[in-house]
Amino acid sequence: MKTIWKIAIVLCVVGVIIGVGLYRRPPEFVSDKPIVKIGVSLPLSGNAGYVGKPALISANMALDKWKNKDTKYAYQLIIEDDQLEPRRSATVSHKLIYLDKVRAVVGLWGTSAPILMHAAKTNNLIHMACTWGDGMYADGKNNFNNITSNRHHAEKMIEIFKKKGVRNIGIITQMTAAEELLIKTLTDAFTKAGFNIAFTETFYWNVKDFRIFFMKIKKKKADMLVITLLPHNFAVFLKQKHDMGDTTAYTTIDYFDTLDPMLTEGRAYVGSAASTAAFAEAFAQKSNAHLGDCIGNIYDSVDLLIHAFETAEAPAGQIPTTEAVARALHDTKNWDGATGRLTINPDGHIDSDAIVKVVKDGKVVVLPQ
Repeated sequence: MKTIWKIAIVLCVVGVIIGVGLYRRPPEFVSDKPIVKIGVSLPLSGNAGYVGKPALISANMALDKWKNKDTKYAYQLIIEDDQLEPRRSATVSHKLIYLDKVRAVVGLWGTSAPILMHAAKTNNLIHMACTWGDGMYADGKNNFNNITSNRHHAEKMIEIFKKKGVRNIGIITQMTAAEELLIKTLTDAFTKAGFNIAFTETFYWNVKDFRIFFMKIKKKKADMLVITLLPHNFAVFLKQKHDMGDTTAYTTIDYFDTLDPMLTEGRAYVGSAASTAAFAEAFAQKSNAHLGDCIGNIYDSVDLLIHAFETAEAPAGQIPTTEAVARALHDTKNWDGATGRLTINPDGHIDSDAIVKVVKDGKVVVLPQ
């Protein structure tokens, strides 16, 4: 009997502690304004943690910008680690939507984008992606994709090739839907511009031996290789390329940002819109991480979402509907973002200018435009 009373007392004490903890909520939860929750799904651990962690800093920077303003609503970011894995992304999307009740979600790259896109349509909320694919991951209603378009990548790459006198192009890519659409855009643009496509080779994920491939393409005589392999495969490919004595020039779109500079020293390539000098300086005060693929875009996605919620029409004291937020996004013109001047197309693609970069002395340098 004494044991039962002891257990009861302990439970009461625990209940009081929990109650006090719930009452003393963190300051961002305490507000007399309606709270808009925005989910942020990033690879904070695993192979892509190098981009997920700085992307999280970027997202919080956007939130901090609005904390200093007299807003209609209070905003909260719900952060989840999707590890850049489809199963994990599905679990994260369910938690954000059904447990956290987010009104919008921001994601990174093509692994989570299809899952979050489907979830946004099914549950009528806003999803902001940052992945190659142009219209694949945007519909202008529930889904918006914030990244430089494939068309602008192709145009900038053609400029490089004409200056270098390239004629025959070999394409090496990965078996993903986003890459497939990118390569189609590049191939069509190259052909229209008068280049010859010597070959196109597509690999599955996690290929560890490319030596047979190098033996096979000796007779193809490409002047330039355009490579869009995932970073861990890309590194293996370049090391084996060197070991096999293959001296064919090569370039990419964005991927050199994430590779060991020793593998890519002196190589020029096309990049998605770079972060502005002002954003780069502000980010440097928060982190010494490299401002690579999609870091500035994540800032812009959170920033644009909050702006849209603030400007969307809604009855006093009520959070605007998804339809109203989507209209507010479309009404946003020439947005001055962390990645430069942004345009939101009718299909929901948020476009920006492509740039040219070079790896010089172990660092990525943006060439004058």
